Amino acid sequence: MQWKCKHCIFLTDKRGLLFKHYRLRHGGFTRQQPIPCLHMDCVCTFQSFNALKVHLSKWHSQADIGQSSKPVTVFHCQVCEYGEPCTEAEFFTHVRSHLKLKQKVPCPYEGCDFQSSVYSTFNAHKSRMHSGCTTPFKTEVRSVTSQTEDQHSEEGAETSTQDDTLCEVEDSADNITDLESQLERNLASLFLEMQTILHVPEYAVQEVTQRLNQINLLSQPVLQTAVQKIISQHCVNVDVNYVVSEIMNAVLQNNILFKHTDKDGSLSTASKRASYITQEFPVVMPVEYPLDKNGNSVVYVPILKMLQALLSHKDILEKALHTEALHTENGYHSFRDGTSFKGNALLNVDEFRIVLGLYIDEFEVANPLGTSKKKHKLCAIYWVLANLDSKYRSTLHTIQLAVLCKDSSVQKHGYQEVLRPLIQDLVTLEEHGVYVEQLAESVKGTVLYVSADNLGAHSLAGFQESFAANHFCRFCLCSRNDKDKEVRSGLHQPRTRESHDTHVQEVFHDRTMAKHYGVKRGCPLSDKLTYFHVVDGFPPDILHDFLEGVVPVELALCLQSFIAKKYVSLDSVNEAIRKFPYTFSDKVDQPQKIPKNFFLKGTIGGNGHENRSLLRLLPLIVGHSIPEGDEAWETLMLLKDMVEIVMSSHFNDELIDFLDCKISEHRELLQTTFPNYRLRPKHHFIEHYPQMVKIFGPLIDVWTMRFEGKHKFFKQVVHDTRNFKNVALTLAVRHQKTMGLYLDSSVFFKPAVQIDKVQSVLVKSFPDHIQSLLQQQNGQQTTAMERFKIRVIVTDQDIQKLSLDVKPQTVQELKVIVQEHCHLQYEFNMMYEDPDFGNALCNLDNMDDLPAAATVKVVPLLTSLFPEVTSNSSDVSISSADTFIIPSSSRTQGWPEFFQIPVFSVDVEFRLRQANLAYLKDNKAFKCPWDMKRNILQVLAEEIYKFDTYPDEDRLRAVARALIAKHPCLTEAGSTDGCSSWKNSLYFKMGNFRTKLRKAGCAEVSINSGKGSPGTSPVSRGLKRPKRCEVNFLPELPEKENEETLEALRILLAEEMKKRNPNATVIASKMDQTFSLRRREIVEAETPVATLKERWPALFTERQVFSEFNRIAATNLNDFFEALDRYTPRFVSIFKTKRGGVGETLNVFLQQIDLRVSRVHIQYLTVIIVLLFVLQDADGDDAWAQVSFGLLTVIEDDGTPVGPNLIHLEPVSTGIIIEGSLIMDGFKSLPEALCILFGLSYALHLDYPKSMKNTLNFIQKVMLGLGQNKLSPKLQSLKNLLLS
Repeated sequence: MQWKCKHCIFLTDKRGLLFKHYRLRHGGFTRQQPIPCLHMDCVCTFQSFNALKVHLSKWHSQADIGQSSKPVTVFHCQVCEYGEPCTEAEFFTHVRSHLKLKQKVPCPYEGCDFQSSVYSTFNAHKSRMHSGCTTPFKTEVRSVTSQTEDQHSEEGAETSTQDDTLCEVEDSADNITDLESQLERNLASLFLEMQTILHVPEYAVQEVTQRLNQINLLSQPVLQTAVQKIISQHCVNVDVNYVVSEIMNAVLQNNILFKHTDKDGSLSTASKRASYITQEFPVVMPVEYPLDKNGNSVVYVPILKMLQALLSHKDILEKALHTEALHTENGYHSFRDGTSFKGNALLNVDEFRIVLGLYIDEFEVANPLGTSKKKHKLCAIYWVLANLDSKYRSTLHTIQLAVLCKDSSVQKHGYQEVLRPLIQDLVTLEEHGVYVEQLAESVKGTVLYVSADNLGAHSLAGFQESFAANHFCRFCLCSRNDKDKEVRSGLHQPRTRESHDTHVQEVFHDRTMAKHYGVKRGCPLSDKLTYFHVVDGFPPDILHDFLEGVVPVELALCLQSFIAKKYVSLDSVNEAIRKFPYTFSDKVDQPQKIPKNFFLKGTIGGNGHENRSLLRLLPLIVGHSIPEGDEAWETLMLLKDMVEIVMSSHFNDELIDFLDCKISEHRELLQTTFPNYRLRPKHHFIEHYPQMVKIFGPLIDVWTMRFEGKHKFFKQVVHDTRNFKNVALTLAVRHQKTMGLYLDSSVFFKPAVQIDKVQSVLVKSFPDHIQSLLQQQNGQQTTAMERFKIRVIVTDQDIQKLSLDVKPQTVQELKVIVQEHCHLQYEFNMMYEDPDFGNALCNLDNMDDLPAAATVKVVPLLTSLFPEVTSNSSDVSISSADTFIIPSSSRTQGWPEFFQIPVFSVDVEFRLRQANLAYLKDNKAFKCPWDMKRNILQVLAEEIYKFDTYPDEDRLRAVARALIAKHPCLTEAGSTDGCSSWKNSLYFKMGNFRTKLRKAGCAEVSINSGKGSPGTSPVSRGLKRPKRCEVNFLPELPEKENEETLEALRILLAEEMKKRNPNATVIASKMDQTFSLRRREIVEAETPVATLKERWPALFTERQVFSEFNRIAATNLNDFFEALDRYTPRFVSIFKTKRGGVGETLNVFLQQIDLRVSRVHIQYLTVIIVLLFVLQDADGDDAWAQVSFGLLTVIEDDGTPVGPNLIHLEPVSTGIIIEGSLIMDGFKSLPEALCILFGLSYALHLDYPKSMKNTLNFIQKVMLGLGQNKLSPKLQSLKNLLLS
């Protein structure tokens, strides 16, 4: 059994080794990286290794040791029907729940008649009479049953007999050095975690290490005495004192903690620890830039280096690329759907681009006197990689620091100077990009938006910072006199890029124009960056406009009205808020009590998350006290609706229009209910929200809530360090060390599912039908399922038998199966012979009506006598209603190792999300409706087609397993693996999908359309499909191309090859363009090789053989030589161990290497010849006489002996013979020629000859990894030896 690490590629055959690997390599567990269960099918995670050990011993020990049954202790309650396998403590917890309800509970111990309904009395009796005694429980209370488990395979039993100790696994001497280095790194990681995550001051860390070393030294006499005593007992004739001294020195010198934290250790001081961490961890250190000679400076974290560090992390890059693939075109689901992104020429391209979101704010790191003190007020600029999904962007460690400086420095020097290093890097990102090693290319990007509160946005963007100014809005040119007019009226002129640039220029020349335009200066970002502009770069903020702006003000206004009308009192409202049963996140966000002076302040105050909870829960808190029809209450409910809508993560045009109407209705009702209330500027900003959603997408993705949560980290650091000297640099360095710790982890984000506790229940406690399903799932149902057989009557002369593994669930599924099996090209209904009516025909409407071994009759539907024919009519006409667009069949990669389930339609995703939550919470089964299942199967079929047109059973099972892994609610309780029905449905769906492809003229499927039909030749009935993991077996013609245009390109290609020095670039380009035409000639027309060489001479050049193989298999043929490099020493070692006749022959081969200078190509040659000898399928001349292709070696006639067992190390040349002709020659070595021959077998669609089949299969499946899961016994045996 193989055990695989869930965080890296580590693989072992022992569970103990995997456990040690986790402790050594991933031992720095955090909330982001909890310890996973060692079993791949278990989703539990743990915060300590002890918890993992308990879990393994409790839930996986029986499965590991291969036992067939285990005893289960079941406790039964004497009061209720409770009966569950549990511990004694858990049972008494249940018993005490009855006592809390004053229910009389009898004592559960044997021979005791005590009963009580008083909690304390029962506990006192148990403590006094049964504490520490061995009195057994009553037989009706405690029972022991045997829970039968699956019998494990022989392989599992063998694995279980191995040493499975979780803690003690020996290391070889070769790994000790690496182990010491890793432990040193783990120790440094611990110090780093103490400083950054646990916020332990540096002086405290130093004090702890020094005291520990001192204690270690002082404890040496104790250890020495113990060692001396042991040696004296077991070793008589030795110098005890000398041996003890040597052992003590070795123990002391190899103590990892003492060695590296002692006086000369690498981690002994704060400076040494900082130096080690900077060198060994991915830490991007901040840079301090002076602003003047008075000590003012700005601290900047290089954004380009930080981007490289982030995108070098596999977890981050995968999620960034995955989010790109999830983009949809319908509605507004992210910023990619907004006009700001779509109008960005740099970002809105098919290539991967870096999208940045900035945030600017000021905060006070130490505010005992309030934020107005401003003594240590800092200005911070954060940024986030917007390519990540919003659920990942919201985590605080994903938010990065860019700039940190004193707020007074910004006021004195301006944003132009403070942001200079940041802007320079952003310009470089736009023009040249940043190199991403895993993508092997430079990726460009830019800033898409800047999140900030209104004051910060206006300050950085250059607008008026006073909202009492005449033009206070950054979205339009509304004046204070016109702010009572609605935005939807169209009376306010919106700001545009052109008008804003004009206003900035006019203000630059005449400062008095600022009051006419509301613009004071230009924005430094907009001035320097090509692809960023102020007008569509500063989105509104829900937090400050709604939750900390309009909501607390209007709540105060309406509460004042309710109190004045005596609906409620302030005390009753606060009491209702205090007693409300908050659950889930509301426990953290529960609102505070409303202050008594809210009348004077005109607002209830509070934080944004508290105000949101209060507004959302207000109908449940005080709604019963408010009479129906109260206008103030209606105003609040409209505001509540507005908040719920603007905080939505998905929008469409209808919802945006609905929001616009809600805003207008709320404004009108607010002014009617409170005529003396003056609207605030934020009321005007809110009216722009419908248009802002169209520009930026969902505004919840760009709000400032999570950014403001980042301030807490810096405040905590200042509180712990108590250092106010150059506080900005101190905070930046601490933050970057924290990021280095996170980036050093193999997992950057929290797991999607975290479970730390599991429980078991008795199977017999479930209803009978559930018990049956569970038994079937666990393999305890031994009755085999019979195949489902149907007799299909197409016509009186055409009656066919259909045998299926699984009975279709719906009539529609059966129709699809019958249509494909019988090759029916028309619509039809089905009738079945009903045994209840003497086998008379009845309409088939429900699969439950169909008996076993049923007979069904196909009834064609009447169609128009004049069917609509498309312009590209074929044998089968396709109406416009059945138009099917052939997906692109040009593939760039083979079948993925882990199949990624695509995103389904919005409705299906929503229902699946709800069902998943119900399944994970209550294990509630979900019955997938047919319309939903049809959408899922259709999307999966399209996704499968991107990799394989004819997927086998293993691949379909992998897709089905990936589906239930992503959506566990789709798990089938009645199948052994939980997805058998999905696998069968995918099988039938792919057949239906291929039928559509065939109707639409897809070449890869149409080539097999005549298989099995009457009147066709045996050759045409042969199925032509990828059999050797060809990715592009028979691709479609390129867009805007046909066979005539491609033939013209082929002629130009042939003419180019006639030149003395052909242009390699032109040849490569035209070979790429004509690939589909060439494959049609080779696969479909089966053109002879001699004709192909005449028509496609470039194909028979070494470079194009490599390129053609890459086009077909999406694999680099050079991997053949890399595999030879990797395996040659092992091959030689294996061949030397062979015995018998084969061993003698191999020894003759190997001796010929020893007699000469051993060069690499000679070793390659020997390995190839020995492989041909070892793996040959057949002996004798008959096998070689039927070879369709092979290699021809030409040697000098210098008198050297010639024989079957002699290796000619340096032949004159080697050539390739195909179909009796010399196709290519001039190769200097046999391995090179064999590599080209293997490539030609793909390029020319040649079957492996019988005498070389095993060798070529070994190259394909083992050395190149194409179809490695299916090996013959001989190849599998050699592979096992090779990898052992």
